[in-house]
Amino acid sequence: MAARAPFNYMNRYQVKLFLRGDYYNNYLAVPELYLIRAECLTREGKQAEALADVNKLRKNRIVPAAYVEYTPADFGSDNERVLRFVLEERRRELAFTGMRMIDLKRLNKEPRFAKTIKHTAEGKEYVLEPGSDKYQRQLWPNATVFNPSGPRTHKTSQPTIYAK
Repeated sequence: MAARAPFNYMNRYQVKLFLRGDYYNNYLAVPELYLIRAECLTREGKQAEALADVNKLRKNRIVPAAYVEYTPADFGSDNERVLRFVLEERRRELAFTGMRMIDLKRLNKEPRFAKTIKHTAEGKEYVLEPGSDKYQRQLWPNATVFNPSGPRTHKTSQPTIYAK
């Protein structure tokens, strides 16, 4: 019997893989919901409840021998330290989902979390200041099907109106 070629899902269903960080996350995942709630609870001063959400995620991510359950006492019951821990956990949990740029833009509105991003590539330094118009994400590829000549980025401060 001759070997059959593998079924090509890429052609039949127009599946596109984005392997360079171009991943478009268009849904809310359960871990993200836990982390959103943990951040809100921390901002309300409910540290124990917030850490319970984070611990629930961590317990399913870390091997039992290395897992440590955190309590408000581990942070000196300091709300700021708990909030920073929740945000750090959010950064770790949601790595490679495209949420980092959204979180940077959102958190840069609070002076205590404002962060200037600097990277050097091919000898040139690139700087992204808090509040910059350069905080943009490429539009989801299928969103440009009906307007192929339109822009590929969207500034959230001034929406683009497309004419037919």
